[in-house]
Amino acid sequence: MTYLMRVIVLIWLVFLMTACKVEEFTGFKIETISQNESLRLSGHVISYYTSDSVMAAFVTIGSRQAITDDQGEFSIFYVLSESEKRNKPTPVDIFAENYYPYHDLLYLSQQNTHFVFYLKYAAPIILDATAVFQRTYEYDYICQAIVKDFQGVSTIQYVKAVFFNKDAVGDSVISFLQLKEYVDSQTGRFQSTVKFPDWYPDRFYLQVSDKEGYQDWLAKSLTGIEKLIFNP
Repeated sequence: MTYLMRVIVLIWLVFLMTACKVEEFTGFKIETISQNESLRLSGHVISYYTSDSVMAAFVTIGSRQAITDDQGEFSIFYVLSESEKRNKPTPVDIFAENYYPYHDLLYLSQQNTHFVFYLKYAAPIILDATAVFQRTYEYDYICQAIVKDFQGVSTIQYVKAVFFNKDAVGDSVISFLQLKEYVDSQTGRFQSTVKFPDWYPDRFYLQVSDKEGYQDWLAKSLTGIEKLIFNP
């Protein structure tokens, strides 16, 4: 083999070795980006007090957002920032109707992509309500309600009933129910007596508000036979 041929063969071998190294390096680099930067995050949002799934909750992790489905679950495609790859925590914020907002920090990695969040229910809950015709000299109806608040009965600001009649256009009667007795620390029985001017109601709605402004309400028709839900 001539000197020139040996040089050509040597150059060709060096080229092949270099090409292999570049391919190997490029493949490793692509794999690193895929594994260390791109994550599929998933999670489950649950009610703290009842363990029920919370649907339609707005979940924000870093700059990415998702909404929980009817099973309280969500999924987010997420790309780690340079600081997150160095283990900087990522903020998470969750908002759902009638729940307290949730704020925390997450540490994201390939080994930490699924999360379970517990939200505390904030609003009062009307368990039952009624208005019963029991006419006396002082009143025409007894209105009753059973209300629950996980923060305690003492946090309830008011329980209000508004009565209507389809023939009394533009007219209504408002009655504020008073706490009659405790069922437990979170549940109370409320009651009021109501006097009507010259008409009787065919429907009413009940509104409950706590001291933080969270509310619940219930609408009921009075065309049927109503019964008291506890001893007046």
